[in-house]
Amino acid sequence: MTQSAQFAARIRIVLAHMPRLLRDLLRDSLERHPHVVVEEDTGGGGIGAIVARTRPDGVILGSSESVDDVASTAEITSTLFRSPRTLILLVSDRGTTARLHELLPTHTTITDVTPAGLGNAILSRFDVAQRRGA
Repeated sequence: MTQSAQFAARIRIVLAHMPRLLRDLLRDSLERHPHVVVEEDTGGGGIGAIVARTRPDGVILGSSESVDDVASTAEITSTLFRSPRTLILLVSDRGTTARLHELLPTHTTITDVTPAGLGNAILSRFDVAQRRGA
């Protein structure tokens, strides 16, 4: 696939819940790309409502909280499962930190295919998830 064919479709990015200066800076930067359409969402509601209402390819949201806010993470996860192709970028209101969220399947090759190795492989994933939540 050629690069021009790869970018034939427009990429819709929605900006929401951020201070005007940050929004203007992001809009200016994104609109420099010829295949990006930037829109603003002024409706109320959280991340899920914004994505359902606007159906963007990506949404950039300002966050007065830390981008590591646990409540936001639960809503983001739920939104990604309902709209798996959407990318969600959370940016702190000061524009100093950001976190990109996407539904991205991964895989790991298991070399020890004995019953014990297979059991350890799946159980180790639960262990990792518990350590992240701690």
